[in-house]
Amino acid sequence: MKRKPYIAMILLIASLPIFSSSANAGERENAEIAAAIKQLQAVKSALERAKKARTTEDFRRLYFDYENAFSDIKTIEKGLLQYLNPSRAEINTKENLYNLGGNYLKTRKRK
Repeated sequence: MKRKPYIAMILLIASLPIFSSSANAGERENAEIAAAIKQLQAVKSALERAKKARTTEDFRRLYFDYENAFSDIKTIEKGLLQYLNPSRAEINTKENLYNLGGNYLKTRKRK
């Protein structure tokens, strides 16, 4: 009868690595999401530089829609930050979902 407490203790100790590895997985996930946010910020910076490099003499019919791209990046960042720092438990409804534009070509209006 005295062996039962030892068996329970052994089972508890054996299960600790499982719990700690799942906690580490959550930390790793958060670190990767934070890295993705930094990468999105780098993309924004690159797009800013590209936008500044665009010349006003460019008369192509199609050009890159920077504002739509910035809007989508902002939407993705907002979703990632909300996941990392939830204000409260939210139910996923259509109102809570974000839509991306996805179209980054714009047609120049003819004068």
